[in-house]
Amino acid sequence: LRFAVKGVWKDFCASRPPDVYKFVPETLRGVPLLLTHAQQVTTFCSTTKFSTWRDVLPDKRSLFLSRDTYCAIMESVDTAAQGIEKSVDTEIPGVRPFTLNDIIPYREEVENAINHDVGFMDPQNEPLRVFWSLVAEAFAEEHQIIGYDVFTAAQNKAWERREIKEARARGE
Repeated sequence: LRFAVKGVWKDFCASRPPDVYKFVPETLRGVPLLLTHAQQVTTFCSTTKFSTWRDVLPDKRSLFLSRDTYCAIMESVDTAAQGIEKSVDTEIPGVRPFTLNDIIPYREEVENAINHDVGFMDPQNEPLRVFWSLVAEAFAEEHQIIGYDVFTAAQNKAWERREIKEARARGE
């Protein structure tokens, strides 16, 4: 995949207008080199794949692009190429970020992934924590909260305090 994208990038650099800094390797459409997070090979653009929040739906890994595939494409974009003077926005055909609205069809899977017998911070409830992080990110983006890392750190601290309080109530 890396060699293919490098070739597409080279062609893009040779023929792009000087003020274009968005790279979309359209020639990947239909090419069977897309590796999913479930380690399945499929074609680009056969169905929409997601590039973020891979752990929110642990039983639906085939919906997400593998990290290796994502990195192979992004690392093939050589921004040190002659004529490139600023950052390049790269979009992978048929791939987009996962959003809160994308989870709606999978509500039941998210609910079933929750282990009610353990606390929020228990490793078994990773999908629940990932879901709430997705909610927090959507909220932060919607309200243009600056310092998102501070926002999430405060949220995580609140959950930890809640876990400690619940553990004490259970006599642990």
